[in-house]
Amino acid sequence: MTFATIVSDHAAIRPDALAAAADGGTLNYSQFAENAGRLGSWLVEQRAERIAILGSRSLGAFIAVMGAAWAGAAYIPLSLKAPAERLAAILDQARPDVLLIDRHGANLVDAALEQNLIIPAHILLRRSSWRTRLV
Repeated sequence: MTFATIVSDHAAIRPDALAAAADGGTLNYSQFAENAGRLGSWLVEQRAERIAILGSRSLGAFIAVMGAAWAGAAYIPLSLKAPAERLAAILDQARPDVLLIDRHGANLVDAALEQNLIIPAHILLRRSSWRTRLV
């Protein structure tokens, strides 16, 4: 049984139970499963097998990790504390199919682009926050 299956089953049994809380916000299992499932479906449509996630620890990050799991993809967690050169080197070596970022991650990606470092991701989801995009 996968973690995605456990969450999906729990959402069916107790949809209003608290699944996650961060940044002053909360998600119940129904909301969490819906958002992670929607992202997972989109990742499957993109044929993404490797997902890089660059952002703050938030509800959006939680959804991003679960969305990758839902899609059966590997995810590559990236640190906001990493210098742009390190980020570019990791992305160059890992070659993710998708890079999911929040506004904090966007700042680091912008710094890497300004320094003419290569960011090999095909798709950037860039929003003011992941919650806005995914919830």
